[in-house]
Amino acid sequence: MDERREAHPVPWGPKDVLSGLALAGLGLALAIGGTALALVALNLPSDEEAGDLALLAATLAFEATLVAVALAIALGKHGSRLSDLGFRPLRREKWWIPPASVGAIFMVLLIYGIIVRLLGIERAQPQSTLPERLFDRTSTLALAGGLAVIIAPLAEETFFRGFIFTALHQRWGFLRAAATSGFLFALPHADPGSIIPFTGAGMVLAVAYANSGSLWGSIATHALFNLISFTAAATTGIGGGG
Repeated sequence: MDERREAHPVPWGPKDVLSGLALAGLGLALAIGGTALALVALNLPSDEEAGDLALLAATLAFEATLVAVALAIALGKHGSRLSDLGFRPLRREKWWIPPASVGAIFMVLLIYGIIVRLLGIERAQPQSTLPERLFDRTSTLALAGGLAVIIAPLAEETFFRGFIFTALHQRWGFLRAAATSGFLFALPHADPGSIIPFTGAGMVLAVAYANSGSLWGSIATHALFNLISFTAAATTGIGGGG
């Protein structure tokens, strides 16, 4: 593994991570609450399409919050640079890292699924984070695709790998930082069956980041994984993606 770190230690640390998590949680609550209030105010609680669009809007607001929090603490509070968050050029010879990492994530999911079936606990299988009906309309399909393939990878990698993993890596070492950031990455998916496999996926994304020396390595991995999962969901009707 390429253990190359930033040219200098980043100034934010575990306390800033806790503050960031609290702000992200507040942002999630406001996004959900604000969307629900908007639906009630517009008298659209029984409109399925409006509800789906509201869900996507709340998701977009949450993703924007993740980026805003990471930038506010790293750049605003500490005066750091985007490169400290991992936004450095991805070296050409590292092109193989995203596809290899995607393969590793699918292997994690496969092994987890086999273990769950062998243990006879099918309820522990990961469930889709996207309602299947989103794939039935062109409007919601396009918006969900944009969120899954472009916005979520950029926002979530900025927050969970660039902000959280970077801070913990230099203080806790790779394994603890990868596991912690992976676990925190799994939690917002709000599915108990996704906690273990998505924690593993988050650790693979941390490896992609560390090995590539650039956040674009993990962003590309995340985007490619979501693209494959979303395409499969759109063609089979089984939701997926992270």
